[in-house]
Amino acid sequence: MTTREERAEALAGLSFEEQVDRAFHKILKCANAKEQSSQKMEEKLAFAGFSPQASEAAMSRAICASIISDERYADCLIRSTLAQGKGLERILAEIEALDVNVEDLDAYQEYVQDVSPTMEERAIRYLEKHPTQAKDAYSACMRKLLNRGYSTDVASHATKAYLASHG
Repeated sequence: MTTREERAEALAGLSFEEQVDRAFHKILKCANAKEQSSQKMEEKLAFAGFSPQASEAAMSRAICASIISDERYADCLIRSTLAQGKGLERILAEIEALDVNVEDLDAYQEYVQDVSPTMEERAIRYLEKHPTQAKDAYSACMRKLLNRGYSTDVASHATKAYLASHG
């Protein structure tokens, strides 16, 4: 495997336009595989050895063409996290770091207005599907839920409710 310096050196021989084209091609390739945030894509371009100027130009082009959209990425992230039965606590911080207002996202509004299971009910269901055999059941359940991205408050309420009914 080559180092970042070796990759940057290989790209240094290209004209600025060629670097931008290659960076844009990399963005297309990554975005075709899965939704990308601007931050993660910039990290990938830097790791690949592209100059900051070429990365910025390629990212600008990709954003203008709606290939990269932090709002779309955040929306997908919320939907996939909820589909996996996980809590939103961790990803809300990631979305905030992208300067995306979570209140403006369709997936978040659907989640807030949804009458289907609350986060606490989802957490209890998860504990029912994955019962613990630990001596300290409370700590084990809390750890499971916190590792799945539930907030401390939701994990605590769900754990208490689960243990009260499954003792």
